[in-house]
Amino acid sequence: MTQVVWKDLAKDVGDLIKISEEIDADISVHNEDPSAHGQTGEAIFSHRGNATLDHINESVINAKIKYIVRGFNAVVDANLSEDTEGQYQDIQEAINYVHSLGGGKILVRTGTYYYTARDLVLYSNIDLIGEDDDNCIIDFGNSAYSCIAVGTAGTHLTNINISGLQFYRCGDTTNGALKFDYVDNSSIVGNVFESNLNAAGDNGLSIKILNSTHIKIRDNRILNGHYDIDQSNVNYFYIENNYFYSTNSISITCTSLNNAVINKNYFNAVNNAIYAEENLHNSIIDGNIIIDCESNGIGITTSTKNRIVNNYIEGTTDSLRGIDIEDCNNEIISNNHIIDFDDDGIEITTSDENIVNGNVINGNGAYGIDITNAQSDNNIVTSNIIKNNTSGSINDTGTGTISANNQT
Repeated sequence: MTQVVWKDLAKDVGDLIKISEEIDADISVHNEDPSAHGQTGEAIFSHRGNATLDHINESVINAKIKYIVRGFNAVVDANLSEDTEGQYQDIQEAINYVHSLGGGKILVRTGTYYYTARDLVLYSNIDLIGEDDDNCIIDFGNSAYSCIAVGTAGTHLTNINISGLQFYRCGDTTNGALKFDYVDNSSIVGNVFESNLNAAGDNGLSIKILNSTHIKIRDNRILNGHYDIDQSNVNYFYIENNYFYSTNSISITCTSLNNAVINKNYFNAVNNAIYAEENLHNSIIDGNIIIDCESNGIGITTSTKNRIVNNYIEGTTDSLRGIDIEDCNNEIISNNHIIDFDDDGIEITTSDENIVNGNVINGNGAYGIDITNAQSDNNIVTSNIIKNNTSGSINDTGTGTISANNQT
């Protein structure tokens, strides 16, 4: 059923002009009437040339101003000559003001905002919204400062949403450019994280998530970093539709992560794309594209009951393995396409009762599937297409492996 929007309705059956058109026309008449501005005793004064008006927020549809301006509790503009209530040159001042109201939305206008001598501190119920993620830049100047939202074990922060910003040149290798710690029900959507490295350029971190639940990281571009997203002790974590480029260590690294979805991300020219160091449980790694991977595509250790499915994983010269699991049980590795790694396509070490099914594994420098030791028990390897791998299709030194219907 088509949704009816009141502003798109005709004024009445005999007049087909839309309500929104009539409002805009009346406002235009008002704006062009000299007697309506700056007259003795009138509250509205000389606002025709301003970007914002002193009309009540969202009380009218105004063709004169940008839609994005309406509905914000504060606006930040680096080009302001002075602050007024609700309009600031400094992002932190706007955050503090909106926090004093109990929360709300902050628009950050295009410009560069420098935080090289202090952290940018976030609170609950803050929506920080940039006007343009390419040109709305928070520049840390390779300093050890960052943007942080930190609660406590007893009092988590909640409802923090970051979008439309670029986090640039953060040199804080511990907290990263953006850190959530004890934060719930929050999101990082549609931002750019660029060149977040220390001064030496040999370490860095873009996003750090700790001790949190229900965090969404979507539609971001994370470029030219060392570690991109690092998380520990997080439940219900969604990393979706992000673009990772030129990561010289690990794009996504996880420790103690439960019920996560790592879905439809694109990795290009990264060292390690996804690495779960330990305790990844009941999670899905699905539909990711990894190309020109220089080390391991997906690596998991000491974890259980995850699904690694529908991923395209392509190596390059001197790369290691497409999928590497160690000390893992009850994993499902299915319908992945793994090509052109220097070592094994899939390597399984000291791992039991895993299912490897329906994968296409082609053109790798060692084995297509390598079950490396006798401590790997009762794994099932079925219906895979395994061709043109230098050392052979399947190397099985495990115990009780079931292998059937593979095309080699």
